[in-house]
Amino acid sequence: MGRPLKARYFVKGGAKDTSYAVKYEGVTIAVSNTGSHYSQAATIVISAPDATNIGVNATASITIAAPGGGGGITGATIINPGAGYSSNPTVSIIKPATVNFAGATSGVNTRNTFTVSTTAGLSVGMLISGAATGISGYITAINGNIISSTQNNNGSWSSATNLVFSDAGTGAVFTTGLTHLETDVGTIAATAWIPAANGGTSAAAVAILKQHGARSYLVENNQNGLSTGSARGVVKLTTSTIVAGTMQIVAKDSNGNSYTVQKLTGKKASLWRKTQNGGSAWIFANDSVAGWVLGWGNATSTTVGIQSN
Repeated sequence: MGRPLKARYFVKGGAKDTSYAVKYEGVTIAVSNTGSHYSQAATIVISAPDATNIGVNATASITIAAPGGGGGITGATIINPGAGYSSNPTVSIIKPATVNFAGATSGVNTRNTFTVSTTAGLSVGMLISGAATGISGYITAINGNIISSTQNNNGSWSSATNLVFSDAGTGAVFTTGLTHLETDVGTIAATAWIPAANGGTSAAAVAILKQHGARSYLVENNQNGLSTGSARGVVKLTTSTIVAGTMQIVAKDSNGNSYTVQKLTGKKASLWRKTQNGGSAWIFANDSVAGWVLGWGNATSTTVGIQSN
């Protein structure tokens, strides 16, 4: 079949163990309840994937309102969707450690500020408690060693000892989900109709798991649903309408014209014209064989770009 494609173009580098049905899934996240009183140093942790040997732990960041705005978690953003999840992960909020400050405060500047000897471990939004007067508040700013608070200190904290700074955040709730598509960056994108006997129901985006030949591939998507396992089967390249058992890989030339790939090897692609980009001139004729690179935008006058994830 000519030189085969490199494994890096397939999901999880063409992992030899392809028994992980729908375990290449990434994670989505949304805030369903903001909660309140989290400090700006709070972080989020997503639980590990189910497929421990090939999985990638998802990561995310959170946006936290200032103390004056209630300190709720107003947003969550996926940094890395991860891979290897077959069930919705759990989310934990990691709050900074409580700081017990035994030294006396001094140098009160205004009714809402006081000075401490060190601000190590402190962050905006932390609860201030333990003062001799029983007054508490939340840190609104840290400027050098000067702490600003939501609570008027009336000068009494200038000699208070044993202050405690803690993250009092509570109540945030998150909804997690799965991407439902294996979208490893840097892999070849494809659309296929997996046969009904293998769980497919229609033409849809698929992940390529393995190359069976220059024109056939083992592919997968989750049309069968997470609870029952994924759709997975061997399909063949076609230049016509996608029907059961067939797939398309799309290439573009440097003029933006698209082609269906009839055959793909490690270096060459056999092409069939698909869609002309406006009045742009075709660069390659039907049945032409050209070199290829990954990514539509990387096409040159002598090579086509293959659609990528």
